[in-house]
Amino acid sequence: MIPKWAFGFWMSKMSYQSRDEVETVVKRAARFGMSMDVIHIDGWQTSGTDGLLEFDEERFPKPADMIAQLNENGVQLSLWMYPYILQYIGTDNKTVNPEFEKLERLGYLVKNADGSPCVFALSEGEGDVKGMVTGAVDFTNPDAAEYTKQKIRRLMELGVGVIKTDFSEEIPETAVFSDGTTGKETHNKYPLLYAKTIYEASKEVKEAQHKRAMLWGRSGYAGSQNYPANWAGDSSTHKNNLAAILRGGLSIGISGVSFWGFDIGGFYNCDYEGNRTKPTDEEYVRSAQMGLLSPLSRSHGQATPREPWEYSAEAQAAFLKINKFRYRLFPYLYSIACETCRTGVPMMRAMLLEFPEDLSARDVSTQYMLGDALLVAPVFDQQTQHVYLPAGSWINLNTGGRISGALWTCESCPLDELPLYFRENTVLPLLNNAGMHSPETFFEDFTICLNLVSEIHTTLYTDIARDTGINQDSAVEPNASVNADSAVEPDASVNADSAAPDARVNVDAAVEPNTSVNADSAAPDARDNVDSAAQTADGTAYTLDARLCGTTAVIETKLPCTGFVLYTPETLTEVIVNGKSFQPVSEGDACRITL
Repeated sequence: MIPKWAFGFWMSKMSYQSRDEVETVVKRAARFGMSMDVIHIDGWQTSGTDGLLEFDEERFPKPADMIAQLNENGVQLSLWMYPYILQYIGTDNKTVNPEFEKLERLGYLVKNADGSPCVFALSEGEGDVKGMVTGAVDFTNPDAAEYTKQKIRRLMELGVGVIKTDFSEEIPETAVFSDGTTGKETHNKYPLLYAKTIYEASKEVKEAQHKRAMLWGRSGYAGSQNYPANWAGDSSTHKNNLAAILRGGLSIGISGVSFWGFDIGGFYNCDYEGNRTKPTDEEYVRSAQMGLLSPLSRSHGQATPREPWEYSAEAQAAFLKINKFRYRLFPYLYSIACETCRTGVPMMRAMLLEFPEDLSARDVSTQYMLGDALLVAPVFDQQTQHVYLPAGSWINLNTGGRISGALWTCESCPLDELPLYFRENTVLPLLNNAGMHSPETFFEDFTICLNLVSEIHTTLYTDIARDTGINQDSAVEPNASVNADSAVEPDASVNADSAAPDARVNVDAAVEPNTSVNADSAAPDARDNVDSAAQTADGTAYTLDARLCGTTAVIETKLPCTGFVLYTPETLTEVIVNGKSFQPVSEGDACRITL
């Protein structure tokens, strides 16, 4: 399992250039009202010394202090690396790199057949990277791998949250590795060994701190799911490209890699020519909508801004709407993440995976299921979206209306909406309030939505209760409960609350943002009875059983929620929860009970 904060929003571009810029972005995000958990820096090392994996302390002074302050504000730090070592550095590109000489002397570089270092020019990259002559660290050599691990351990001990493992695709076919294999033989394996090395070093330190480890990897091979997570690489901003990105995400999920995301806003700024202009408002928002309803969500791009406040007021409001919805989805996201760790079923599911008997679903690749309950249909290059609904009774979460499936439907999609459908006989747990950061401990203040047509038998996973001592991840995250928003005046130009979905969006309306329900009083025995649920390495498994008996709904569960919102074909007159009767309160197309 990866850290809980990884399911929050990551803010990045290529690249933040100084400590001051990083801290300014974090403060501005709080003023703006944007929920976030991670900030990423690509260019954190001194130019030309990337292999040293050491901070440029002129631009990033006192890095340990910087990281500690970020953590105090609920933000983790992500850093870039690649597995190559420049042969020459300096403004003239003629000075031999001391790190290259050291690794050559130690025998830690991939070699030619004659024993000399195998050097080659990178065909990709930017600035100091593209076209530069490099060597590659030989991860088949245990000593070379350990040398790299030592550097990663130092960064983890400094407080770094995650390493972005970029590149690794390029290895000459004629190269010779320490284990005797050639570049041609090891080409696909090299990214796996690279990821394994970085992940293992990160995990050693994080586990000693009672935390979880992860990486953010570009390349992979069979087995990459053991070293999560991955992103889609450098993609275009153009709206049409989103469909290709989505197909990649669905394919990698079916291949066993569940923890995946892509560059929200696009890396290449509208095309593959490196055109350095900002994405349009529509390109940015549509990308954000799909990205924030993907397993992992990171904004990133080539030099031009990816911060939402750099776009129009309409785009800002649309971004905040989907940003806040993701943070309210945290109980659901965490539960389906636990499920993928236990079963291998991906969080982001191709339609054919959820509906294998539906021949029409097999050909649909422009929409997906996020878990078993939520159908997501991203908007690409048109205001009207065609969505295929498999057989069953679905709730349109934009209108609250019920629609029978086994058909195609057409939806008009204003900028702040995308088609979202709630599947029959499934549940959708939602936080009552979208926090500024990932929840600190196990979920208490949440409501469970049910699309109850007949019967539901399901399992939901939450964090272990804070006093069990089984899952220490959330309990030891450094000061995650500190809310940066409270330390900074709100941005007067954008109101995050007003940007949130309005009452006609039933999922939001069904869980009022300022509920007065007290989680402790709502479920007084929930934490005392955690042992009655199944405790796992990833969280506590709670069963939920529900059935519809005419106009009465019966629910049995020990989940420590504050209430239920039920969508049923007929208006309910009674809801029985764990043997206790409640009078439901009508809310549009649904009804609510408060425990």
